Amino acid sequence: MLVHLAPAKLAGKIRRGGVRPGEGLFGGYKSDAVYAFPVLPSYTLTHQWTREVMKWRRQPLVGVYFRVADDEPVEFGHFNKSIRNLPAARAAGEIRAAADPRGFEIILRRPIERTEITRIAPVRGVVGW
Repeated sequence: MLVHLAPAKLAGKIRRGGVRPGEGLFGGYKSDAVYAFPVLPSYTLTHQWTREVMKWRRQPLVGVYFRVADDEPVEFGHFNKSIRNLPAARAAGEIRAAADPRGFEIILRRPIERTEITRIAPVRGVVGW
């Protein structure tokens, strides 16, 4: 299970059509990817990126929770450091095993279809380090 952060105002659009790379979800920031993080036992660690997203633009956020196949190839790494290609389950496992999982990200170079989304829920406040 992974979570992607998005502006709350796009929740309906995401519920109908999924998450598309390059939609510029945050203040004109364009990307060819969908950024996500694995759901961990700690709410604060799972939603750590809210702090960084709020630096760009303060707005209500939702967490878009979705599943991908364990063997799906993803890009994985620490923000602003080298990125590796790994299967999704292994990338999530490395984040779970990290002494400090803050700053890691999983990058999918494809859309997240609405059928892959299991839940869309508001994210409480700004959390993170």
